[in-house]
Amino acid sequence: MELSEAIKTRRSIRKFKDIPVPKEVLEEVIELALWAPSNYNMQGWYFVVVQGEKKDRIIAAMARHAETWVTNVKNLFPEKMVKIIQEFFATMGGAPVIIFVYTDKTEQLLEYMPLDMEPGYPSACAAIQNLLLAAHDRGLGACWVAACCIIEDEINEILGIEEVRNKVMVAGIPLGYPDQRPPAPPRQGNKVQWLGFE
Repeated sequence: MELSEAIKTRRSIRKFKDIPVPKEVLEEVIELALWAPSNYNMQGWYFVVVQGEKKDRIIAAMARHAETWVTNVKNLFPEKMVKIIQEFFATMGGAPVIIFVYTDKTEQLLEYMPLDMEPGYPSACAAIQNLLLAAHDRGLGACWVAACCIIEDEINEILGIEEVRNKVMVAGIPLGYPDQRPPAPPRQGNKVQWLGFE
């Protein structure tokens, strides 16, 4: 698949087939995510790939918080979208895998770069885009879910791994073989300003 085609045909998938994703395919997707650009070449991303019982417990936790999220966003989106969000958070679309993406806490660097976010956050986001495109290229679907971060502590407790204790969650990515083909939403205009061009 050509890169431009992958960019334009990738969709956020919220419904997945009940088919496991081979570990080798997941490894390929993660490998390509690691080739993302990163500020200062810090490569401050970290991935946790989850399936099975821990994944099911995380989805149950997401479902418990779904009503609160819907209450918070119902004035921001059309009613149809709010319903889609509520149903998706309750099941994660039946995804066989969820990939959690973290970035390092870099308090020392923040002394020199007073930012409102971790310096590694943009790099992790670039890695997520690579991941989404690599998954799409292999016939997989995925969805970038930032709302997982709202219950980061609860998810970390379920994961039960020490490595994420000193990191910040950036997103959860439910991933699998898509069971839907959403249409392309229209691109919003007036998002670019050209200066110094005739």
